[in-house]
Amino acid sequence: MLIARDERILKRRVDDYLWRDRSKTVLALRQVLVEKFGDFEKVSIFGGMIRDIARNGKRGFRSDVDLVIDAPAAEVKDLADRLAAKPNLFGGFGYRTARWEIDFWALETSWAHKHGHINASSVDDLMEGTFFDWDAAHYDLKSRKLYFQSGYLERIRSRTLGVNLVETPSAVGNAVRAVRRVLLWDLRASPCLLDFVEHVVSNEGLETLSRYEKRKHQRSVCEAYVERSRLLEALAAGNNKVYFLRGSPRQLELPGIFLSSTPRGLANNSEHRASARL
Repeated sequence: MLIARDERILKRRVDDYLWRDRSKTVLALRQVLVEKFGDFEKVSIFGGMIRDIARNGKRGFRSDVDLVIDAPAAEVKDLADRLAAKPNLFGGFGYRTARWEIDFWALETSWAHKHGHINASSVDDLMEGTFFDWDAAHYDLKSRKLYFQSGYLERIRSRTLGVNLVETPSAVGNAVRAVRRVLLWDLRASPCLLDFVEHVVSNEGLETLSRYEKRKHQRSVCEAYVERSRLLEALAAGNNKVYFLRGSPRQLELPGIFLSSTPRGLANNSEHRASARL
C-alpha cells in the first residue's frame, strides 16, 4: 500500500482499522480501549500506530499502542493499579493483554513536559516532544479526530526520518530505533538524527547498541557494522535496500555490508566488502 496522500485518506485508514476491522486481534483492541479506557473523556492514540498506518495501511502496523490520557495523574495511576500495569521509563505504565501491549500515561506526567522540555497543556502540545518527527501525530478516540504536525505526511513521503526533541531518557534506545527504522524501512536519516546517532555511538560504542538491540529483537542490525563510519554512511545514504539471503535466514545484507551473493552491480564495490551474520 502507498503512503497516505493526504489527511483524509490517513483518517479513513485509521477509522477503518479501529472501528470497522473485524479481525479477532483488532476486536480485542477495541474491547480494551472501550472497557479499560472508555471512562476518560480525552484519550488519544499517539505516535506509532498513526505513523505505520500512514506508511503502509493496517498491514504496516505491528507495534504496541501508546495512549495519552488528558486526566489527573492520580486517576491514571488508579487505573494502572487496577490493571496491575508496570511503570515505564517515560512516566507512564505498561499494560499487557493476551494480544496487545499498551503503554499509557497522563498528559501531565509525560517525560518531556515533566522535565521542562515542552509546556504541554493539551495532547496537541505533546507532538512537539516526540523524539522522532514521524511520531508527531495522535488520534482522539472519543471525537475520532486526527491531528499531526504541519508537514507530517510530506516528511514521511520524503522518506527522511528526523528529530523533534533531541533530549531523551533513552539515548541508546532511540539510537537503536533510529538505526533499525532507517535501514530496515529504506529511509534516510536527517542531519540532526545523524548527529544524534554519531554522538551516542561515540559515547557508548557500537557494542552497547548491539547488546541493547539483541535484548529487544531476534536479530541485530547494529552488529553488522564493525566501523562507526560505515554505519553513519549507510544512515545518510537514502538507498538502504535490505536483502534476506535465500537459504540462509540468519544472514542479512545491509548498506556497506556486502556478502558473497551480493546483487550484480554492487559486488564490484570492493572498498566496502565485508561479512556479517545476524
